[in-house]
Amino acid sequence: TIQILRGLWSGEAFSFEGRHLSASTKGGFLPPLQQPRVPILLAGGGERVTLKQVAAFADASNMGAHDWIGGANTTDDIQRKFTKLREFCEAIERPYDHILRSHFTMPLILARNEDALQKKMAWLVEKYGQEKLDWCGKALLAATPDQAIAFYRELRDIGFQYFIANILEGDDETIDLLASDVMPHFL
Repeated sequence: TIQILRGLWSGEAFSFEGRHLSASTKGGFLPPLQQPRVPILLAGGGERVTLKQVAAFADASNMGAHDWIGGANTTDDIQRKFTKLREFCEAIERPYDHILRSHFTMPLILARNEDALQKKMAWLVEKYGQEKLDWCGKALLAATPDQAIAFYRELRDIGFQYFIANILEGDDETIDLLASDVMPHFL
């Protein structure tokens, strides 16, 4: 799919015949305004397929602690995945540093202090149910701003360069604390 998109966006004549997909144009297909091309982000941390595809096709790699988003649970997991990505890049002679490495927190829940955090978590259980929050597993980060800063600093020190956070609907406080108390430490 990525090869087809990039070929179609090239503005040149293009033809692709694959096992599952095919596409062709004689040229004149409008290229994107973003140059040199639209960046591609591939999500996941699969060490046999996904990270190999990231090395070959993507501008950014995104993963997190949940199995659905890469299974990057521990420092060792993350380091192993980054080492594998580096190996795939070296195998095709692509600079590892040309790939943005981003982390996905699912969800991020912030509160000013521990007491407020406990109250917010009780409110979220009421709103969403314990099962939904449990499903997030280690990808859920419920923290004070100082705890979140320490969490993201550790991830940055391991090699993540960019952070994406899923904020639950109605949790305006997390947005405010992220902007006022956490993000300034990473700009």
